[in-house]
This record gives sequence, structure tokens and C-alpha cells, in this order.
Amino acid sequence: MIERGSARGFYRIARGGKSAILMISDGMDQDYDRFINIGLYLNKHHFPIPTILDFEADEFTTLVEDLGDETLYKSLLANGPDETLYQRIINALANLQAEGTRTFRKPSAPILRTFDRSYLRWETAYFSDNFLGALCGISMEDRAALEREFDELAVVTDSHPKVLIHRDFQSHNIMITPQGIYFVDFQGARFGSAGYDIMSLLNDPYAELPDPLRRRLEAYFRTRLAEYLPEAADPEAMMITAGLQRNMQALGAYGFLALTKGKRDYLAYVPWGFRMLLDGLSRLESLATPPLRLERLTRLLRGLKLPETTAEKPRQ
Repeated sequence: MIERGSARGFYRIARGGKSAILMISDGMDQDYDRFINIGLYLNKHHFPIPTILDFEADEFTTLVEDLGDETLYKSLLANGPDETLYQRIINALANLQAEGTRTFRKPSAPILRTFDRSYLRWETAYFSDNFLGALCGISMEDRAALEREFDELAVVTDSHPKVLIHRDFQSHNIMITPQGIYFVDFQGARFGSAGYDIMSLLNDPYAELPDPLRRRLEAYFRTRLAEYLPEAADPEAMMITAGLQRNMQALGAYGFLALTKGKRDYLAYVPWGFRMLLDGLSRLESLATPPLRLERLTRLLRGLKLPETTAEKPRQ
């Protein structure tokens, strides 16, 4: 089978009553080496990812532990949102941020990218090109008028305390097993805003969590964050601004996958992603002391009518 948003193939191999997952990439996969280097280091320090059993770099193949088929996404489809399960996932995320940051700061650790201002601006440019422009038909002139606000958002998000982040922390990349919570698709890990992964999880368009539950889980995360990152002076503002970054990245990805890659079923997730973006902008405005104002963007998006689509959510 093919991974949903990429060209990687994943195949279950069984022998003698045991199974493993064969991942096949190609020479164009810039994340292959990162998957191996980051994964082996996470394995060495007992973080909850599948064990890398073997790999052949010349052939871009990797054999990894089989964790089964139960993702958070499938659990949501079958049972609906479980607050206790989400708290367990947040506890695992808190450990990744706290212990993972210390572990990857060691001299022996692989060199990780930093989610800095330039990369944050790449995300909002991706959103501008693939969502606002290609999908919604916003003119280049109108999009150019947003550049200053995108710059300001990047500056604010770059100022947040930086921890180890997964970078794509959503329901398809979280495995639920009898042994506990595991994270997959971790090759994008880097140092970035402590608010990015949590808002990726709670604003996830694949999950569509009810607002009251999202607020309770945000509060739960803030209690955990205070234990290992007390210097985060305004965690709510940090989470809102990092969440805006993530929402825009996701919408840009849906536009790119639908229009450039021909995977039009991703358009089914646009309405919820757009709703989460508007919610974040409203919350930013309502802060007693907003770290920035995104007035042009807010005005444009509140007047935007999404293109109609008959896309259906992909069957899993």
C-alpha cells in the first residue's frame, strides 16, 4: 500500500508467525536518511516509535516493527473521541518534548533542523500559493498584501521556547497498541515551538474534535507544559499562534495534494481545517494582549467562500 500523502510504499511481511513492515522509498525521498538516523537514535533512547529492524540504504528500504493497524484515526471512526485516550497521548507528547529535547541536545545526537523563521515563512507561502491562490482563486496582488502579517507571525512563533517536535502530530501518525501509544512518520522531527504539535493534534481536520473537548485538552496540556517548561510565559497565546501556523500548513497541503498530486479526496478536509483557522484568528483577537494582529488575513478569510466540492473522505 502507499502512504497517504507521499510516494512511500508500506507492506506487511509475515513469516513463522511473526510480521514486520517493509517501507520502500526512492532516491527522490529526501527524508529517507532522516527516518533512519532519527529513528535509530529514538530507538536507542527508548522513545515510543517502531523499532527499526534493518535497512538497506542503497535500495532505500527499511524493515520496521509491526505495531498493528489501530491508529488514533481508526479509533475515532470506531468509537468517537475518548478524552482519557487523548490525555494519554498528551502525556506521551509531553515526555517527547521534555525528555526528547534533552536527549537530542546531546553532542552524540543526530543534527536536527530548527523550525526557524525562514521555515515558518515557507509554510505560510505554501498556504498562500496552494490554498489561497490555487484552490480559492485569490489574486497574487491580494495575497502579496498579507506578506507583512505572515512575516510577523513567523517572528512571534520563532520566539516561542523550542522543544523537540514531531512536526506532523495528527491522528494518522499515532498508533494505539496494547503496549501503549506509539508515534510513526517521525522523520520530520526538529526543534520548534512547544505549541505546534499539541495544536496539530487538537485542531486535526481528520478528527473534528468538539470545541469543549478541545478546550479541556488544551488546559490539560498546559498543566503538563508547566512541569517541564515553566519559562513559557503565555502558553495560551503560544498555542494559538503556533496553531495558526499549523492550520495554514495543513490547508496548503490539502490544496497541493488535491490540485498538484490529483488526490482530490483531500478536499473533504478543507472545511474543518478552514473552520479551525477562523477559530484561531478569533481567539487571537480575543486575547487581552495579543502578541500580534492579523487584521488583513482575518478580514480576507472571513469574507472568503470556499469552493464547492463533492470530495469524499478517503476510505481507510
